[in-house]
Amino acid sequence: MSPSAHADTPVSGNQTGTWTAAQSPYLVVGTVYVPSGGTLTIEPGVTVRFASGIAIAGMSGGTLSAEGTPSQPITFTSAAASPAPGDWAFITFNASATGRLRHCVIQYAGGAGNPAAVVLGSSGVVVYSCQFSSVANDAVQVQGGATPVLRGNWFRAPIGRFGVSNHHAGDAVQRRRELLGPSERAVSPNPQSNQPRCSGRRRCSLQPVA
Repeated sequence: MSPSAHADTPVSGNQTGTWTAAQSPYLVVGTVYVPSGGTLTIEPGVTVRFASGIAIAGMSGGTLSAEGTPSQPITFTSAAASPAPGDWAFITFNASATGRLRHCVIQYAGGAGNPAAVVLGSSGVVVYSCQFSSVANDAVQVQGGATPVLRGNWFRAPIGRFGVSNHHAGDAVQRRRELLGPSERAVSPNPQSNQPRCSGRRRCSLQPVA
């Protein structure tokens, strides 16, 4: 091990406080919950590796703040020796959870029967300048009438279904300007709708479903 290398820091269960770059990488060995009234902050440059089927859940009233920088993104990835789409589950924000995902790299998620790499059931969440790739299902799915803010995210193949989907017809997404990789399939307002998928475009605007 090089002097700058650090062994995995195992985490599971209720988590608050700060995951620091000095203790990175973090190995999520059991589902992590950010409890009501608690805040989990992840520093720029941290790598979070997930065991098979494991997730991070922002519970109602909890806050997950993962704000990287362009030069020090926060990486959420698989712990597998040979990673593949769907290795780990997802990051989810329950109804009144809050949080920010900024300059994050999210890859190999969407497994364990879950619909997306990031599931947003809360309006109090911002996802900004994140990169999604090698996702088994949707990259981002909005649920339950939530109105999160999504801005300037990249979706790179392979993505199993949609870059961003609104799962329920009443949902709306604020600042609906997202970026597609050149071979990405779609950004769709509703996976069951007949709305145009804007496939093959470099930029796609999500239209809220009336």
